[in-house]
Amino acid sequence: VGGSLTLLAASLATPWELDTRGAILLFEEVNEAPYRIDRMLQQLRAAGKLARVVGVGVGDVSSCVDERYGARVEDVIEEVLRPLGVPLVQGLPFGHVRTNVAWPLGVRAELDGDRGELRILEHGVSR
Repeated sequence: VGGSLTLLAASLATPWELDTRGAILLFEEVNEAPYRIDRMLQQLRAAGKLARVVGVGVGDVSSCVDERYGARVEDVIEEVLRPLGVPLVQGLPFGHVRTNVAWPLGVRAELDGDRGELRILEHGVSR
């Protein structure tokens, strides 16, 4: 399951809220300061959306910079998500980037935190 972190957080308590139980959560974001990324991740955590994920894959967040304080968004993500004890892979090729890979949602997949890989284990479409 996944999408833009802003939209994932905004979907809480709506009919479109994600069911993250047993899922690999994928998210990306564009033009948000690291403190906002922290707030949205904390909101998902407080809503219980991170408690049952089996892994987290992060796409492009390269435009999420903090010119004023110099905080790195990758460090913020690591600080919030590493304590979950599930595989965490940053820098996957999706989001607002030229090499945007379309990941099929709802299919079986495997996230390897040691290798930094997300593998799709079944077809995303039927014939």
